[in-house]
Amino acid sequence: MLCTNLGERAFQKLSKLSLSHNSLTDEGVAALVINLTTLSELYLGGNQLLTTSWISNLTSLRVVDLSQNFLHGYNGKSPLFLLVSRAIYPIFVF
Repeated sequence: MLCTNLGERAFQKLSKLSLSHNSLTDEGVAALVINLTTLSELYLGGNQLLTTSWISNLTSLRVVDLSQNFLHGYNGKSPLFLLVSRAIYPIFVF
């Protein structure tokens, strides 16, 4: 448990993270970013993401790259809509 606590503290102030082209799934990304609330930039292009449900905890996020994924539409407001409403600048390349 000591290693886990040290690892969590080491990333508490992380502001930019690039995990592009790593074949990550929604579950993998959710597990990686759940406590990274200080992230302002997140680059996830070229993965295997289907949703953005994991993104709502990232309250400091200002730039997100979700290009080259397999995102599906939502009925109603998606977590990605909440990002746009907070003046986030999503990067989409289709």
